[in-house]
Amino acid sequence: MKGGFDLKHMVLLSQAINPDFLKVITSALPDTKITVLTGSNVTSDDACVNIVKTVAHNPKSLISRFKNWWKYTRQASVWISQNKNDIDLFFATTNPPLVVFLLNKVYRKYKKPYIILIYDIYPDIIERVMGNPFVKIITLLWRKTNIKAYKNAEKVITIGQSMASLIKKSHKLENDIEVFPIIVNCDEIKPIAKKENQFLTKKGLETKFAVIYSGNIGQGHDIDVFLESSKYLAKHKDITYIIMGSGARLPSVRERVLHENLENVFLLDYLPREDFIYALSSGDVGFVSQTKKTCDLMIPSKSYSYMASGTAIIGLSDGNDDLSELIEKWSCGVITPFGDAKALADAILEMYRHRDLLARYKYNALKGAVEGHSTGVAVYMYRRLFEDINFLN
Repeated sequence: MKGGFDLKHMVLLSQAINPDFLKVITSALPDTKITVLTGSNVTSDDACVNIVKTVAHNPKSLISRFKNWWKYTRQASVWISQNKNDIDLFFATTNPPLVVFLLNKVYRKYKKPYIILIYDIYPDIIERVMGNPFVKIITLLWRKTNIKAYKNAEKVITIGQSMASLIKKSHKLENDIEVFPIIVNCDEIKPIAKKENQFLTKKGLETKFAVIYSGNIGQGHDIDVFLESSKYLAKHKDITYIIMGSGARLPSVRERVLHENLENVFLLDYLPREDFIYALSSGDVGFVSQTKKTCDLMIPSKSYSYMASGTAIIGLSDGNDDLSELIEKWSCGVITPFGDAKALADAILEMYRHRDLLARYKYNALKGAVEGHSTGVAVYMYRRLFEDINFLN
């Protein structure tokens, strides 16, 4: 690598990490020793990679999240204090978001450079969801810590242009925040013809028009509008709703499906990874849920899996967030207003009735995944990022 110093050892801080993201980082730095502090069950056959196990991310509740965020930050702090002399660069994701407190220590005490990748914008999410005066005092102090960490970083990057603009404005940063793609493995997740899709054939759904919801079924996801929209389309017997995921609201969703006799809705239990790939590729349309309170503070990652599987997208949005920008950029679907089940049903019916429109959305979705979010694209961008950091030093 060019520049003023030789990057021999980088520490990657990420309590939860996607194996594909790890592969991208190691591919971007093929000759660099990389130590990964994570609670995820990931492995690497790269001799330069060392996985240090930490407490895992626990998304069951806000309390469980905070508890394990704090544990991870403490564990990472201890490890860094014992290995500080051997580290050239830190790469930290905001999973956990408390990592900013650790990075300020790294900069102040150890004089080590670092990069921050912001996934979700905290503490703004907590402030908007909870919205009481005491929480606002806590988040004010937290935001000051963010500002200090962001200003001292070699680079601050995030996953969407709307998020980048919001972070820069709310934290009063001078430098632009660069946008890097959420990564999707297009070799693993890809379109599968209905007649060849073993998930659909086992369920007897290969002739159905499938509308799928995949992901977390929690408080921050409006699954109710999805269920309500199914009532408008109940008379269309070849339109099927498929819900696959887990979360705090899954029991209530299951109860509602039974109580309201939603015969066109299928709920799937946990699926092994190899079966999940087929289930994910079973959809004609993929539904992306988000809430109005937090839609500009995060991007649902399921959007990119839908795209890689060649699935058209319908997303809840008011048109002022990165999800709407993604759909508009690649022309891979439509957005519908928050809470409007009738509009959602109408959008589904439009694609059901106009298969040429559906085919165009599906083609564009796959094109967007390959050209904008595949591992090859990400490796190139991250390699340039590390070269720039090295050059600046």
